[in-house]
Amino acid sequence: MHVYSHLITTIERENLDLQDPYISKWNRELLLSVGQIARFIYNQLIVVNKQFDSTIASYSFQPSVPNSEI
Repeated sequence: MHVYSHLITTIERENLDLQDPYISKWNRELLLSVGQIARFIYNQLIVVNKQFDSTIASYSFQPSVPNSEI
Protein backbone atom coordinates (compact mmCIF):
# COMPACT_ATOMS: atom_id res chain seq x y z
CA MET A 1 0.00 0.00 0.00
CA HIS A 2 1.33 3.43 -0.87
CA VAL A 3 1.81 5.93 1.95
CA TYR A 4 0.09 8.69 -0.01
CA SER A 5 -3.26 6.95 0.44
CA HIS A 6 -3.05 7.64 4.19
CA LEU A 7 -2.14 11.32 4.00
CA ILE A 8 -4.96 13.83 4.32
CA THR A 9 -4.89 16.54 1.66
CA THR A 10 -6.47 19.98 1.43
CA ILE A 11 -9.86 20.53 -0.17
CA GLU A 12 -8.17 21.26 -3.50
CA ARG A 13 -6.36 17.88 -3.27
CA GLU A 14 -3.09 19.53 -4.28
CA ASN A 15 -1.24 19.90 -0.98
CA LEU A 16 -1.01 18.15 2.34
CA ASP A 17 -3.13 19.81 4.99
CA LEU A 18 -0.76 21.13 7.65
CA GLN A 19 -3.02 23.94 8.93
CA ASP A 20 -5.77 22.07 10.78
CA PRO A 21 -4.44 21.04 14.22
CA TYR A 22 -5.68 17.44 14.16
CA ILE A 23 -5.04 16.72 10.50
CA SER A 24 -1.59 18.33 10.59
CA LYS A 25 -0.62 16.16 13.55
CA TRP A 26 -1.64 13.04 11.61
CA ASN A 27 0.19 14.12 8.45
CA ARG A 28 3.36 15.20 10.28
CA GLU A 29 3.60 12.00 12.31
CA LEU A 30 2.99 9.89 9.23
CA LEU A 31 5.71 11.75 7.30
CA LEU A 32 8.12 11.40 10.24
CA SER A 33 7.41 7.67 10.45
CA VAL A 34 7.97 7.16 6.74
CA GLY A 35 11.22 9.13 6.93
CA GLN A 36 12.48 6.99 9.81
CA ILE A 37 11.58 3.78 8.00
CA ALA A 38 13.31 4.96 4.83
CA ARG A 39 16.42 5.91 6.82
CA PHE A 40 16.44 2.50 8.56
CA ILE A 41 16.16 0.65 5.24
CA TYR A 42 18.93 2.81 3.76
CA ASN A 43 21.22 2.14 6.75
CA GLN A 44 20.58 -1.60 6.57
CA LEU A 45 21.30 -1.61 2.84
CA ILE A 46 24.60 0.19 3.39
CA VAL A 47 25.63 -2.14 6.23
CA VAL A 48 24.89 -5.26 4.19
CA ASN A 49 26.51 -4.05 0.95
CA LYS A 50 29.97 -2.65 1.62
CA GLN A 51 30.49 -2.19 -2.13
CA PHE A 52 28.32 0.95 -1.95
CA ASP A 53 30.94 2.71 0.21
CA SER A 54 33.07 3.72 -2.76
CA THR A 55 30.03 4.90 -4.73
CA ILE A 56 28.56 7.00 -1.92
CA ALA A 57 31.92 8.40 -0.77
CA SER A 58 31.86 11.13 -3.41
CA TYR A 59 28.48 12.37 -2.12
CA SER A 60 29.48 12.40 1.57
CA PHE A 61 30.54 15.46 3.53
CA GLN A 62 34.31 15.59 3.77
CA PRO A 63 36.70 18.40 4.65
CA SER A 64 37.89 20.14 1.51
CA VAL A 65 40.59 22.42 2.96
CA PRO A 66 43.36 21.86 5.51
CA ASN A 67 42.00 24.54 7.86
CA SER A 68 38.78 23.29 9.51
CA GLU A 69 37.68 26.84 10.41
CA ILE A 70 37.14 27.78 6.77
